[in-house]
Amino acid sequence: MSATSTTTGRYIDLALYTCVIAFVVVVLGVLGGGLLEQEYLSQVAAVRSGESVNLAPIQFQRLSYGALRLEVVALIEANRWITYEVELRDRQDQVLFSAIKPGWRESGTWREEGESGTWDEADLDAVLELKVTETEPITIRLNLLDYTTTNGTDINEPATLKVTLRRGLDSGMLWWGLLGTGIILVGAFWWGPFGGDRLIHSLSNQDSELVLQALLARGRPLLRLTITLTSTHQSQFHRTLRVRIRSLDGTHTFYTNRHELNLSSNIKRNEDGEVTQARAVQHTFLISPQAMEVALIVEVPDLTLKDRVSVTLEQGVHTRWTVPVQVLT
Repeated sequence: MSATSTTTGRYIDLALYTCVIAFVVVVLGVLGGGLLEQEYLSQVAAVRSGESVNLAPIQFQRLSYGALRLEVVALIEANRWITYEVELRDRQDQVLFSAIKPGWRESGTWREEGESGTWDEADLDAVLELKVTETEPITIRLNLLDYTTTNGTDINEPATLKVTLRRGLDSGMLWWGLLGTGIILVGAFWWGPFGGDRLIHSLSNQDSELVLQALLARGRPLLRLTITLTSTHQSQFHRTLRVRIRSLDGTHTFYTNRHELNLSSNIKRNEDGEVTQARAVQHTFLISPQAMEVALIVEVPDLTLKDRVSVTLEQGVHTRWTVPVQVLT
């Protein structure tokens, strides 16, 4: 008996592609969220210190998606300080929400090492994201609590506040969703295919032939045979690897193959140019159609005293994509 070569996508880790789809959906939401925006209000109001201004009531509808984004910006001259309050009130004039924003705008000149210029900095805007759970008219009230120059002199003139209300996707939740799905996607990509039950794990730096036993389970689970050869030899970087899987009594051979390992593709050297490690890895995927106990034989005829062989056989693993497999028959 011998193994049959084929390819299969039956054991692809679907969780990985579910994460990919979720990540793409969130990215599209971040990039295309502006296309779903709907503007309810854009208005400029003049408010005097100690006074309030009510904007026209807005009839809100329960949102099927997204959130309301309320932006208020103070349009003031340089070297002034302002403190304003934004309130949302229901039809009974009860406060549903309020927020106070201290703002400022300052400017000046600078000189350094014979050069000079001007600067103008400000922090004047307040942004609120709201969820609407009821269908009712809501009034936006603007209260001007304080309006002075930078030296504390009261300004006896109205301040201009620009109010914009839009409906769009909840940007905060989208960015958190992007971060969360990104982390899960990376984890699923790197660690998802490494699941499975370990049947064999053996290390040797003396035996050129390893004979190991394993009990293969029912249900055609995917097996991954990983053989790693590391060496500190300074010149010999090619090894021959022979692998056989047979019945315990030796009467049936289910799989046999030969691999040429090239350790020169993965070499680490120290500062003096000496090889500290050369490494090669051989992965083989196998499927057993029935439960059986087998002997795994790994031979490295040209094994040196500076070599170490690691053999791992795992059962019930998954893959990232379609892989070639050997079906034991």
